[in-house]
Amino acid sequence: MDVSLARRARTLALVGVLAGATTGCPTGATPGTPAVTAGPAPTATAAAPVLPDFELVPQEGHGSEAVAVAYSRDGALVATGGFDQSLRIWDREGALRAALHCDGDKVHAIAFGPRGDAVAGACSGAVHVWSLGTGALRARFGQNVLGLAWSPDGAHVATVGQSDESTRAALVELWSAATGARERSAEAPGERQLLSVAWSPDGRSLATASLDRRVARWDVATLQSIRLGAGSAGTPPVTGTLVAFAPQGERVAVGGDGELVVLELATGAAQRLGPGGDFAWRGDGGALAVALDGGRLELRDARTGAVTGQARQRAGIERLALAPDGATVAVVGVDDPVVRVFATDTGRELRALGAGTRARAHVAFSPDGRLLAVTGDRIELWDALAGTLLRTLDASGARLGGTSFSPDGSLLVAAIATGHARVWDVATGEVAAALAVDDPEDMGWSFAWAPAAAPSAAAGPALVAAAGSALVYWQRGRPPQPLPLSARPWASALAFGPDGATLAVAVHRELLLVDTASWSERARLALDSWGWSFEPAWSPDGRLVATAAGPVVELWNAADGTLFGRAGDRSMFAGPVFDRDGRLVFASRAGTVELWPPAGLAGAPAPARRGTGPAMLPSPPGARSFPVARRARSLAPSPDGRFVAAGSDERELALFDVEAGRRAWSDTRHGSRIWSLDWHPASRVLASASDGVRLLRAADGAALTLGTVELPDRRLAAYVRSDTGAVSGDAAALAQLRYRSKPGALDASLVPFAAVAEHVARPELVAAFWEGAALEPR
Repeated sequence: MDVSLARRARTLALVGVLAGATTGCPTGATPGTPAVTAGPAPTATAAAPVLPDFELVPQEGHGSEAVAVAYSRDGALVATGGFDQSLRIWDREGALRAALHCDGDKVHAIAFGPRGDAVAGACSGAVHVWSLGTGALRARFGQNVLGLAWSPDGAHVATVGQSDESTRAALVELWSAATGARERSAEAPGERQLLSVAWSPDGRSLATASLDRRVARWDVATLQSIRLGAGSAGTPPVTGTLVAFAPQGERVAVGGDGELVVLELATGAAQRLGPGGDFAWRGDGGALAVALDGGRLELRDARTGAVTGQARQRAGIERLALAPDGATVAVVGVDDPVVRVFATDTGRELRALGAGTRARAHVAFSPDGRLLAVTGDRIELWDALAGTLLRTLDASGARLGGTSFSPDGSLLVAAIATGHARVWDVATGEVAAALAVDDPEDMGWSFAWAPAAAPSAAAGPALVAAAGSALVYWQRGRPPQPLPLSARPWASALAFGPDGATLAVAVHRELLLVDTASWSERARLALDSWGWSFEPAWSPDGRLVATAAGPVVELWNAADGTLFGRAGDRSMFAGPVFDRDGRLVFASRAGTVELWPPAGLAGAPAPARRGTGPAMLPSPPGARSFPVARRARSLAPSPDGRFVAAGSDERELALFDVEAGRRAWSDTRHGSRIWSLDWHPASRVLASASDGVRLLRAADGAALTLGTVELPDRRLAAYVRSDTGAVSGDAAALAQLRYRSKPGALDASLVPFAAVAEHVARPELVAAFWEGAALEPR
């Protein structure tokens, strides 16, 4: 099976259970009869957003891998969709014209409207229709949609997919493109899921392909279907998961199952054109672009299968789209955020849509608040106040571990690959140390810097790093040394106690407490759980250690290793933390953030044995509970103890005012899940990492957005943009930004940013964002 087909089959199998608010209504249609929508019509049109007189359009690509691509009917625009929940519109020169976001999962199917005024994308199982003139969301409809197609007159949209988890019926549905109202629907008999749909040029027929690789033709008026390509005796049937009508409508191409076949509708004759995965017709119907294993592309004659053009993609091919004139083909690579455009006659890569920066996985302020480290495909060091990129560290592929500053801010450590990590000198960007282990066990790295109070820190920053079954100790000026601990399988997390005298090492179902003077084990604690532990959390006084390796938080007496008690039922994604005032902070699976005061964590530990007790601790007096989007992934108490921030998989960043006992604000402007959070030491600004990096002001939630622009010489420069248009950064980079001179996503000419710099380039507004926050900790 073609690699891209196998990947797509796995992906599409999951789409049927995607969550998200949708407006489709269940149908009681029976095969072969028209079905009229019952109940209220879906919500049709959203109010057009109020756009500013100009809007910056940073020339960046998808924050994570792209999965869909389509050309407009005239070939002037390319739309791409990705896991970052965005649909991006590019012009023929490769300039980004608009970035449209949906609420939900990846944008996995795209189609331009035939009238040239709209684009549709399937996101989180629902179809979103946007206006190309304004960027407004016109309509949202459908449920568990896997494929979509516009009618030739642009008045309707056909979708295929699955009804719901209870019936698992494969559905064909017709919708009004203007209102989002469902017009007809029917079940596909004997099918599990329909994956692909195409509308005939005369508007009378649909063609579908299914997960079971059967191909059918549907009458639009009645939604009755007949199977195509069944084959006569001795003739193999035509099978596939992708289907498309030829531009003239007399033929249907079927692919996605390792072979490309063209069916003559009038005679049923099948022309087998050789191997292939995804494919696309040329505008005149004379040729098809075909994806092959190993990233190969071919342009084939639609009648004979003769190869008339070739190209090669760097990796396997996820999807492709052929320009109507056949001159270029846009290709989505497997696990690649960049969509690449090739010339079909020469095979030469013409341009890359997007610079290829993936989602930012981790963000960290330096201890003095002057620097911000951002980890994605590379590690960037930013001037936090000015919003300028100071340097990019040599860390190709640094996505396996978060960055961590030493307590004095002079060093930065990060994983660069499984089994390899580096320490950099922050001032020079030079590599201070390279760490490597022979047996990483694919566990990635965990790092812990000895606190400034630790005796070992008197000689300079000291680091302990864990990868798989290996523990490594490093201090500047000395070579890395393995730690002589016994029976240390697969360490997953590390944390020094406040005074640096004890190191907590989380391993599989156990927590080791290690004396750092002798590097000997003081205690080996058996965790009453079934999985890997998140980073252990120490109370500020060093009395308690909190662990989370299963559905509960366990609290341990650090002095003698006895179990004090358990708290739950916790979220499986965010580990527990203590705030400055000793409150235990953890996320529950019920969708809350819990804050337990120190008074509720005092007293003698309860007797316990593994698997028998103690019982769950009740919520103590004075505890606070704040509702948050489910699946909180990260928790961050502010350094001054006033706030707690929670980031979720559902793109929500919520800030809770602990003193007032209420939610202060929430932000949902990230395009994907929030991976990490970190506070500026002055507690006035919070950094979040997702599809990009935002700096959010604690007082009111106002935001600055960090980004980079790749200049023609491949040099990276930076800008900072606030929601009010304040901009700072390298002048050459600012000149590369685009703007829209009037409301509208695509109806305004794009000019260099420098031409309007006097209107928006106001660095003093960026500085004012900080409200004079001290750059040194309080």
